[in-house]
Amino acid sequence: WRGRRAGAGRWWLPLPVAALTAGLIPLLVVPAKSAFARPGPLGEALTAGQWGWYPSGHTATATISYGVAALLLARVAGPRAVRGLAAGAVLLSLGVGAGLVWSDFHWLLDVVASWCLAVLVLWSLARWLPRPGAGRRQASGSSLR
Repeated sequence: WRGRRAGAGRWWLPLPVAALTAGLIPLLVVPAKSAFARPGPLGEALTAGQWGWYPSGHTATATISYGVAALLLARVAGPRAVRGLAAGAVLLSLGVGAGLVWSDFHWLLDVVASWCLAVLVLWSLARWLPRPGAGRRQASGSSLR
């Protein structure tokens, strides 16, 4: 809404992009799980309908969700808050991954693979989203007098 009030171009874009990013997670994780069909750390054999443990869907979902939230909030937060948002997203993601490994729900490599996948998705999203005020600068620079 701040972008709309400020006259930014495509002010509405971040929210649908965030929703589409959330929908992208299973499209990336499930095929990898079914391709690798890796059993979990407790050594249980996969049963019918199970995809496997690699990569960790829980870690990917948490990391991408926290990262998208930090990216969207960083667009309207002050410069000091951006580091705090990034640090908070990283710490929460590390906590989720560590908890999954500690509780023997995932191997460490399952979690690390999801972090790598999440970093690629978040990096792409950060490059694709327009910067705050970018549309306003373009509009004011292209006006004819």
